[in-house]
Amino acid sequence: MPLRREIGVPDAPPATLLASGEHRTPGVRYVADWPIMRHAVVMRPLTPVPWPSETFSTNRAAVSVVFATTIAPDHVLIEAYREIDENGEPTGKSVLTFECDGFSRPECAFVHAGSEVRIDDVPLAADASYAVVFAYWHIPEADRLRAETAFASASWIFRVKPSTS
Repeated sequence: MPLRREIGVPDAPPATLLASGEHRTPGVRYVADWPIMRHAVVMRPLTPVPWPSETFSTNRAAVSVVFATTIAPDHVLIEAYREIDENGEPTGKSVLTFECDGFSRPECAFVHAGSEVRIDDVPLAADASYAVVFAYWHIPEADRLRAETAFASASWIFRVKPSTS
């Protein structure tokens, strides 16, 4: 394992967006467990799932996932789904899974740009209508609210309308 510098963790779960060219759509933060000394945040899952009303639409098969922070997450998982039930829960298996890690394979290709960190070329399934982005960050020992909790995590939900071509 490579040397791991404790560079910190964002003060709160960052805004997270899907982007394609100049088009950017924010996700709705759905769940968070952010046990840090400066600003603890806990959000439990809601039923029905509060999917956003805005739909991210693109004519590209791959998009960027943008985190509004200068600190890259340690791990990112994206799942895409076709349909949801009356409670907003996905009705079937994910039609697409994208996963990457900051320190091991498959490694995230983070791009640092000003006050944001993004992952480019994230595929979207042509038949997906909903996407969930999950990420977690390592919490340096000095910032931990509880000594045994080493990670801060959050997820964001998106309505999507990817390319049909």
